[in-house]
Amino acid sequence: MQSCPHWLETPRSPAHIVQLYGEDHGALAGNVSRFLYDGWKLGDGLLVVATAQHREAIVERLRAEGMDPTEAERQGQLVLLSAETVLAEVLVGGSPSPLVFDGIIGKALRSLLDRAGATDLRAFGELVGLAWRAGLYSAAAQLEELWHQLLSAGSFKVLCAYPIDLVETDAEADLIAPVLQAHTHLLASVPGYELALCRRLDCSDSQIVDRAREFATKASVRRRSPIAGLLKTGDAARVLGTTARTLLFYEEEGLIRPRRTARGSRLYSRFDLARAAIAIRLSQMGFPLKLVKRLASARSTARTGREASARLVVLLESLQQEVRERASNLGTLGREIQHALSLVRRCSACPHPPTSTGCPACPSEAGADESALLQLTQEANRSRSEKPRS
Repeated sequence: MQSCPHWLETPRSPAHIVQLYGEDHGALAGNVSRFLYDGWKLGDGLLVVATAQHREAIVERLRAEGMDPTEAERQGQLVLLSAETVLAEVLVGGSPSPLVFDGIIGKALRSLLDRAGATDLRAFGELVGLAWRAGLYSAAAQLEELWHQLLSAGSFKVLCAYPIDLVETDAEADLIAPVLQAHTHLLASVPGYELALCRRLDCSDSQIVDRAREFATKASVRRRSPIAGLLKTGDAARVLGTTARTLLFYEEEGLIRPRRTARGSRLYSRFDLARAAIAIRLSQMGFPLKLVKRLASARSTARTGREASARLVVLLESLQQEVRERASNLGTLGREIQHALSLVRRCSACPHPPTSTGCPACPSEAGADESALLQLTQEANRSRSEKPRS
């Protein structure tokens, strides 16, 4: 197979390259090893998040090129991670967790960049490909967005891989188009040769170009569309861990304003999701909806910027005081729970078996009277049989 050396070897940062390899694992290993080897020669930090099969093939090819992956790992220039393990950790409730992603991928990239002598970074990842193969298309799109966020924070080069063949795939164009639009360069493989083309698709050869151009055209249209990157109600609810009814409720209360398609379907932006997420969080913590709405309208209903700032200061200080009081109450409750636990655990070593209602012979019985939690577990009519204390 021939490749496209003018940008595969030395792509400009930031670059987000995608390899569509179908079942041609050899083409994938060859391009990835070349991408990494050229970075190694330049002193770049290298991150590989790949399946066991592909890690083995990539390492073998790097050795054949003259690079010692073991030594590169020892020197901190190369980090090898299991894509299966990382994906299992990153997916929380079926959706990628930005915090976990940054704690694994972001941390690895930062450690590579901190290495003495590092000039740039190159990363190869199969998280998106594994999610795609499992039918988790929304999760794959979210993972691409997380890669984009890392790219925007620090300029480097990423090579992703999808098990897609532009000629043979049965996937709909609506699924393929987001894959193309999320990247700056495309590598598409079919048995017998490789086609490398940039976003402009300025090369022409065989039916694969026509198919790639068709998908890329759809991607370009979607990229210009005002609904690009928006989530439908079901997907938005899954991302937030809530229900469609909750989203509708917040819309009715004026907290979010999802866009509508021509058919009336709701589409939620990142802004909508962020507002809904904090509203849900405050609600779960017991804060009233009235407070959430006052925070949401503080700026929009103010006549001047100073008035908006003054309102926000009052609201946020009130919220801060409430949080402090709740934290204090939770601390007191935590100590009460610890005291009750220490009393109850004594029963396990007590020679006097307790009854379901109590144990007068137990040395902890007196202490139980001092624990409101344990008094809650006693029979409600106990107070009637107690003699008044002298």
